[in-house]
Amino acid sequence: MSGSESLDTLSPSHINSLPTTPSLDVKAKFQDCEETILDEEGWKEEARGVIKDVEKYVKLVCVSEVLASDKNCIFLNLTTREEKQYTIELTSQGFKVVGSEHNTNVLTGENIYETPYALLDSISPAYRQAFGDHLTDQLLKLQAAREEESEDS
Repeated sequence: MSGSESLDTLSPSHINSLPTTPSLDVKAKFQDCEETILDEEGWKEEARGVIKDVEKYVKLVCVSEVLASDKNCIFLNLTTREEKQYTIELTSQGFKVVGSEHNTNVLTGENIYETPYALLDSISPAYRQAFGDHLTDQLLKLQAAREEESEDS
């Protein structure tokens, strides 16, 4: 393929002739981008960060004391502001509802969400309201601080 050809003009024969396995040079350039594998303690630390981020928007969120975490995942118990209970599985792929009550792992085929916020947005309208209210409060505080600064100048 010449430098002047664009991806839009690639023919099927060009595509079929492209290498299927990246060269060692390409692999070396992306070596630092490989997924980090956590151990059990790493998952507990990850869960603590998630809990800190979302606890003000839900009734309850904590690590399950019943379902064991391992090097692949950790389970969180979640109660929304609507009083709905869930068990959430946190893996390297993201967040997935695996139970419709605390400490259960029975649901399969559920959507995987990249962030806890995306998951909460899909299961809890009250989360959206609480998040919006918190954001509004922060913006009002920022506006008041800026007005105070301009008055002092």
